[in-house]
Amino acid sequence: METRTCENCGIEFEGAPQARFHSDACRKAFARAKERGLADESLPARQLDELMPDGVTLRSQVKAPKTQSIETPAPEQEQRLRDFYGYSSSEKRTKAERDAAAARMRGSGAPLTEEIYVAQAVEGARMHFEQTSPLATTSTKTLEETLQRAERYARWRYHGFLSGEVASL
Repeated sequence: METRTCENCGIEFEGAPQARFHSDACRKAFARAKERGLADESLPARQLDELMPDGVTLRSQVKAPKTQSIETPAPEQEQRLRDFYGYSSSEKRTKAERDAAAARMRGSGAPLTEEIYVAQAVEGARMHFEQTSPLATTSTKTLEETLQRAERYARWRYHGFLSGEVASL
């Protein structure tokens, strides 16, 4: 592992010598920009330090903490941000609209505890077992075995999520 610079967003990351991007999202964003003719392949990274019309650099908007409120960008800046992140051409929402949608997806309720997550997984396994025809599968597992396995997997997945090994629950 060595310190590399992402060719898409310019951040430094630890990666293999052949690594060009710090994440799949950056790799895909770079590929989409390349398809649209927006990526300059002669540059190791995007022109993040180029000033926008209002004197703000794209780097400052991209690297701003999610909790930091950035003034609402003008429509042309919105488009540059969408292009930078590799959004599809059909994406027309503003940054504020995308942030609001992300907040709704994350939910504003209490965080999901291990016990709640495991209970939901076991209930899902129970419902699946009851709805599956015995003739549709060659499995000889009993309901009890299925539920025990679902519980073990849910606990493993929950702990993997907390440790960063699993991306989502």
